[in-house]
Formats: sequence, structure tokens, C-alpha cells
Amino acid sequence: MKQVFSMIALTAVVLVGCTKSSSDPTPATDPNAIATTNVRITATVPSSVKADDKLSLAGNFSTASWDPKKSSSFELKKNSSGAYVADVPVSALPTTGNLEYKVVRNASASDNADGWKYVEKNDKCEELPTNRTITVSEAAGKEFKITIQNFRNTGTCGD
Repeated sequence: MKQVFSMIALTAVVLVGCTKSSSDPTPATDPNAIATTNVRITATVPSSVKADDKLSLAGNFSTASWDPKKSSSFELKKNSSGAYVADVPVSALPTTGNLEYKVVRNASASDNADGWKYVEKNDKCEELPTNRTITVSEAAGKEFKITIQNFRNTGTCGD
């Protein structure tokens, strides 16, 4: 009988100790979470990008199709870890197929007439062989990480 009483007392102590108190704080919402209504593009950029450079996406968006001058709403902003991030609304993506895009630097600069003067290039300063793509039907709420090697007319890359 003494053993039964000891087991009941021990069980009670364990249960009370494992119960969550109503005063326990609730976990904070993750500030880096991606809304299901957005697609996140996170870019690592070359050291030739200056602090005051503006990076943006040009592509077949529903609101600014392939016009870098109109793509300021798709700006990549530098985060605390040094990466450049754009949260693109799903509503701005093409309704079917793929989002095709490139990254441009300083598209609205006065010396950049058509917005393409500082388009991204590969590691040999050549045009990218294809546009970057994201399958629209699989994009909502996801992050896509890219690395930009160079930009035209920047650093060692000429025109």
C-alpha cells in the first residue's frame, strides 16, 4: 500500500511539473516567415554592388512586363545578413507557366536610358544563357535563392 501511495504522489508531482502555466509566453511569430501570398527571392550579390545601388527584378510580371524602368515595386532590399531580398506578390506573377526574370542594377539611373545598362551577367561577364525561372504553380510561400555573379558595365564587366 505504501508503494501505491508513493507512485500516486510521484505521478502527481510529474503531472503538475509538466503542465503549461497560463502565464507562459506564447512563441513570437517568425519575422522571416514568407506569406503564402508572396514569393521571396533572395540574392547574393558581387562585391561590386555599392551600398546606394538599387537592385530590382525585370521579367514577365503581370504589371511591368520586361520593363526595368517600371520594376521599382520589385526592388531587392538589403537585409541584416547582407543578402538582397524581394517579396513579390503572387498576384504580380503570370497567371500560368513560369515567371521569367533577370536582376538589374540602378534601372532608374539617369545614365541608364532603357534600364538594361546594368543587367546581371555570368561569371565571365557574358549574358545569362537563359532567363531565371520560377514555376508559378509551385511558388506561393516559397523562397528562391540566387547568386548574381556580375553586372554589365560594373567592375571588370564591360558593355
